[in-house]
Amino acid sequence: MPLISIIVPVYNSSKYLRACLDSIVNQTFSEFELIIVNDGSTDDSDTIIDEYAKSDERIKVFSQANKGQASARNFGVNQSVSDWICFIDSDDVINPYFLEYLFKAVTENNAGMSVCSYIEGKKTDNAFFEKKEYLSTDYEINESNVLDLVKEFSNIYWLVWAKLIRKDIVVCQLFDEGRIYEDNAVAPKWLYKAKKIVVVDLPLYFYTQNDKSTTHSAFSLKQLDLLWALEQQLAFLDSISFYKMELRILLFYMDCTDSLISKMSNQIEYKKRCKVIRKQSKRIVKKHVQNLILCSEDEKRIRNFLHPFLTRISCKMFRNDR
Repeated sequence: MPLISIIVPVYNSSKYLRACLDSIVNQTFSEFELIIVNDGSTDDSDTIIDEYAKSDERIKVFSQANKGQASARNFGVNQSVSDWICFIDSDDVINPYFLEYLFKAVTENNAGMSVCSYIEGKKTDNAFFEKKEYLSTDYEINESNVLDLVKEFSNIYWLVWAKLIRKDIVVCQLFDEGRIYEDNAVAPKWLYKAKKIVVVDLPLYFYTQNDKSTTHSAFSLKQLDLLWALEQQLAFLDSISFYKMELRILLFYMDCTDSLISKMSNQIEYKKRCKVIRKQSKRIVKKHVQNLILCSEDEKRIRNFLHPFLTRISCKMFRNDR
């Protein structure tokens, strides 16, 4: 039985797919199954997938009508037979030692998750694929370590790729289907449930900047799922009493609300929707701020978010007094 199940959702990725699959099948660690879920592609992705599946018995191919990445990932998890899960996006590539190093990290340290650094760009160079000397650091999951880790390795908290995760952790919290930013909603829960993680501080994952992806394209209402994902995080952090982390996400949530409303306010059809979002966001902030210890700067930011009109009046009065 394979030790690792690699799950790759595919939707119209023919431009990048060969590079992605080549980087997987040429891993130094060979005891894996590659589960490809073709999520209703309409380009040549299916032809490329079939070509690779015929030449490598480790590849399992499944097809479904287009239901989105979350659905494809869940389907892949349900088909997997290994104790360890790895998610790779179909437009990304991995270093040849990616699986070997991440598996070594979890097994030697009895951890529930390992994670590596990543590079983001348009195209890889030869240096990315070179062998890098193995090094790792393990961390117990507590709030202090999480705060430090998020500062140094943002993908630890937000993303599900560039990781190796014990399957029992993943199945306890699958992705919400029909959403984007679905990884943002579950990654913190997996991190906490892992209890112990290992960081392999090497750039073994290459994230391709794809301008056609949903999160990088022009504004659409789907991008409001970011607020939903952050609300999921806030509720979870509150439930485990990670209040310092909760404050950090709450401040980010306010920034994201302002940014999304700014984009929407330029379009007449979204005017009423902006008011609804603002009202909902204020309700969330009021709910979560109750348990938090605020410095004066944070208190000011939250007050400005909740009462921007009153703040403008206060500033005007202050100037008149002078």
